[in-house]
Amino acid sequence: MTPEQVSLAANWSTIVACIVAVFALVLGARQFVETQKASREYQAVELFLKFNQLNIEQALSSNLESDHWYNNSKFAITESLFEIAHKSESWASTIRWMLEQQEDFIRSGNFDVETYTKRFRDFCENHNCEIRP
Repeated sequence: MTPEQVSLAANWSTIVACIVAVFALVLGARQFVETQKASREYQAVELFLKFNQLNIEQALSSNLESDHWYNNSKFAITESLFEIAHKSESWASTIRWMLEQQEDFIRSGNFDVETYTKRFRDFCENHNCEIRP
């Protein structure tokens, strides 16, 4: 091979290697996004199950003191679920239902409003469930 042919082959090899590297990077990024999405979905399901478990436990041991802590826990779970999954319309619908289930507690204002994110407070307000101090 002539020096020009060797140089041309080296250039093409570099170009092919770059294309393969970019392809691998894009594929890796896509897999990362899919893994994150699956992880968020798993977390959302876990929080929803915990919300339901707290409802069961609260019904079994209802008293004024424990009701306060159950309600606080359920409301914190609702916000966490919102933060994880509110972009999904089906989860947004579930979060609205969860807020409806907590309507009395939310109206009582028996919690620190400032601990909840502005985005969550806005979501609540937009769904007729305004959080007030």
